[in-house]
Amino acid sequence: MRLAVPALAVLPLLLLPSAGCVHSWPLVVRNAFADTYWCPVNQIEVHSEPGSDRLYRVAGCGLEVTYDCGDAAGPKECQARQRAEYEATDGTTHGAWLNEDPNANTTTSREAAIASAAHDLPCDRASVRVVGNDPNGLANVIDGCGQRVTYQIADVADETAASPSGPVKKHKYVLIRRLPFATPPAPPTTSAAPVPAPAPAPTTAPAPTPASPPAPAPAPAPSAAPTAPDPLSTPR
Repeated sequence: MRLAVPALAVLPLLLLPSAGCVHSWPLVVRNAFADTYWCPVNQIEVHSEPGSDRLYRVAGCGLEVTYDCGDAAGPKECQARQRAEYEATDGTTHGAWLNEDPNANTTTSREAAIASAAHDLPCDRASVRVVGNDPNGLANVIDGCGQRVTYQIADVADETAASPSGPVKKHKYVLIRRLPFATPPAPPTTSAAPVPAPAPAPTTAPAPTPASPPAPAPAPAPSAAPTAPDPLSTPR
């Protein structure tokens, strides 16, 4: 004997409310990942980031991407977090998440430019300063220690495909010019007015020396006195 099931008994199951938008984010990001990276849905895993109700980490087909769905985002507003990284000439990498800070790109490139200059100039980081940017507003001209260096910011990778750590825009600083510039003259050590040199004392002509009187003529020698005749020799 077949029992009849009232049609109304099924209605409560059909009219159950949905679980809510919050619980739909994993499905949204799963489908977005599958469409973007051509990964089968059955190979995709979705995990919420600990301590966050808006970040979801999606992994599959050897890739991993974190999606930010926002506090009140609609189904089409979940966006993959994108990271920008700049490699300095000293080999260090400086990166930031672009979705979180509108100034992250310029700030991060400035850090990489200063690190590059500290490596390429005989200066420490505190002695170099950014004096120019490229057409994209990224720091690329640095002064320090009497020299100026200019960099080209080359794109290493700028693809929509995910890397093992998520979509990353990678750039690299390349030194293309180094120029010395004139050092400004040192300021005077004192601001006192210069003391004029003393004027030379007037010179006077020496008084003429009086002529020496002529030496007296030598006295004549005394003549010999006449001698008396000898009486013996007188003839008689």
